[in-house]
Amino acid sequence: MPDAALAEALYSKFYSSMPRAEYNKQIGFTEKPVAPISKERTWGEALVTDPLASLIGGGAQVLQVPGQLQRLITGTGKPDEGLEGYGKRSEAIAEQMKSSGLQAREQARSAKVAEAEQEGGVAGILKSAGVAVWETIKDPALLSTLLTQQIPQLAISGGVGTAVKGATAARMAAAGAAKESIEKAALKVGVSADIATGALLQGTDVGSDAYDETYK
Repeated sequence: MPDAALAEALYSKFYSSMPRAEYNKQIGFTEKPVAPISKERTWGEALVTDPLASLIGGGAQVLQVPGQLQRLITGTGKPDEGLEGYGKRSEAIAEQMKSSGLQAREQARSAKVAEAEQEGGVAGILKSAGVAVWETIKDPALLSTLLTQQIPQLAISGGVGTAVKGATAARMAAAGAAKESIEKAALKVGVSADIATGALLQGTDVGSDAYDETYK
């Protein structure tokens, strides 16, 4: 067993009440500093690999929605079956595709969000949300990744909005409505459908995570 692993095992089992620095000093053990993971990326990773991984990950999340809705509404089904299972596996592959530089940035953001959550209660939730937003928008790599990841969802919600808009226009035209009235009403209904679909996709994802945390 390596010295570091042995020291950790003994500390966890017999000396956990002692400050770690004091324990290390008494046994003559010096922890090797962990080299920080580089956040640098190559041009290929920044322009091709990471955007592609984010796009695949976003599509994989959309694929999981039908199964997530089924489990939320009926309480039946398993997250590793059907489209949801395929989506989860695809999302895992997309995560592995990401460059080490992007993964390091995401890990650093997650660490800061977790630190903010330690306040607990509503204050902790609000603070962690603010930290997540700020850490994302100030880093072009994280921001571009987030935007790319939303493309599949936007395509779905936009498609639904366009279809509803067309159906509304056709129905009003058949009823003899004026052209100007048709355009205004169709646009309003189409935008509403677009927003509602996006909200449904986001809400289903969040609800599924909460469901899994509660019942796993």
